Amino acid sequence: MQSLNFKVNNQHHSTTCHRGSSLLSLLRQLNYFGVHRVCETGDCGACTVWVNDTAVHSCIYPAMRINKQSVTTIEGLSSNNELAPIQQAFLQAQGFQCGFCTPGMIMSAAKFPFSSVQDLYTNMKGNLCRCTGYQAIIESILLFQNSNGRDTVATPAMLTPHSVGESVPKQDGTAIVTGKAYYTADNLQSGLLHLKILRSPIPHANIRRINIDKAKALPGVVDIFTYKDVPRIPYTTAGHAEPVPDPLDHYLLDNKVRFVGDRVAAVVASEVAIAQKALLLIEVDYEVLPYVINPVEAMTDECVVIHNEPESVQIPVREACAQRNRNRNIAGEIFLESGDVEKGFDEADLIVENTYTLPAVQHVHLEPHVTVTHLESDGTLVVRSSTQVPFHCQRLLSQLFDIPKEKIRVYKPQLGGGFGNKQEILTEDLCALATLRTGKPVQWEMTRNEEFTATNSRHAMTIKLKTGVKTDGKIVAQDLEIIANTGAYGNHGKTVVFLSGYIPLGLYRCDNKRFSAYAVYTNTMPGGAFRGYGA
Repeated sequence: MQSLNFKVNNQHHSTTCHRGSSLLSLLRQLNYFGVHRVCETGDCGACTVWVNDTAVHSCIYPAMRINKQSVTTIEGLSSNNELAPIQQAFLQAQGFQCGFCTPGMIMSAAKFPFSSVQDLYTNMKGNLCRCTGYQAIIESILLFQNSNGRDTVATPAMLTPHSVGESVPKQDGTAIVTGKAYYTADNLQSGLLHLKILRSPIPHANIRRINIDKAKALPGVVDIFTYKDVPRIPYTTAGHAEPVPDPLDHYLLDNKVRFVGDRVAAVVASEVAIAQKALLLIEVDYEVLPYVINPVEAMTDECVVIHNEPESVQIPVREACAQRNRNRNIAGEIFLESGDVEKGFDEADLIVENTYTLPAVQHVHLEPHVTVTHLESDGTLVVRSSTQVPFHCQRLLSQLFDIPKEKIRVYKPQLGGGFGNKQEILTEDLCALATLRTGKPVQWEMTRNEEFTATNSRHAMTIKLKTGVKTDGKIVAQDLEIIANTGAYGNHGKTVVFLSGYIPLGLYRCDNKRFSAYAVYTNTMPGGAFRGYGA
């Protein structure tokens, strides 16, 4: 352990830290929660602080280097309950939305000089935002510069709109610009345990054997769960109301893995580092299976059946698709038709036919998936989570653990971006299980690597569109086929492909239309909800 003496916002601190600890981790342990954990690679700037008045990314700054130094965080900018000019400027120009990047933006903008807007772009390239499109941030920084560091005009918090066209201030604006906005991970409960997941290195395999003895013997490990320790109840991770339209094809933990990054085992330990070390001690014997990553191939490859387990339901069975020679790798299908499409094409003067290929895209919300669970004295399970669907989460947890909904409280604090990727139940289920089994508060915070490899993406799609028109421009026939890669699980698959065709075909007057769509299983990370659902 390293002994440290330093100042944060002019307050003295004496503490110890593990060698290799980052300044970010140390500051958050000291309850400076305006310093946000996002990338831990120095790429996003959300953790920016000043060390001796120099802006640094605290996630890659060694904590041991601040001995006898002075640190300033976003919480130290304002004084006597008055905002600093840079904070006033961001508040007045509303240079934020979710606010997760805002403290880092402010700390960087206050220290980086610039003589032109292009210089501003260059100097701020180390700070990322996924909400605003940057324009409001640029306007905030320019307002600060034009004020020459003096107080700006009255902030929106002091204004009351009276008519249409007047700016309506964001209610949580002051909390955001001062680093006091409360996000899910901004709380250090006494006795908090940490959960980490062992993930599959193989795209498709049966688990023949898991040995957790060495991992469980590691000091600090509280419990380990495998598929043998959890109820086998099929469910969808998608946040949809009942009756859910998705395949029920997911399990808390399963004896089969279906993509690189799939869950294998869960470790609960007193510290994150101990849980991560325990993961390395778990021994897994896999029966490697053939895999497929192309949805077109998956529709016809009889050798690869990704969901052959009898418990999963609401998956189109092979017999129902026999005329189109489909196998069970179809998670959902849509077929809609009106008029006489073939007759319409016969009458067309011009037929235009194209194929469009759209890649998977990650949401990159700056706040990772994170859940904290604990039990109240009356037995109520409390779930604090960065979720977009708290009520759907409550319902699912009730079903999984046979607990009345009124004994489960799910709430979300400030949300640091979601864009559809948090319209899923991805961390709440195992975190709740860990608390129910141990009786202790448990936190599960995903890493950025896990966000890219083990959550969801926009559905990759192949779109074939054929349109027939007359010389006067009248559309007489449209035929649309969509094949979407829904990945290893079918959450959102059917609803996404439905909207992908149903909405655009409805935009044009045409008597003859046909729409066919398939959400197809592959051995890749699942597709899910994404901004512009189905677009």
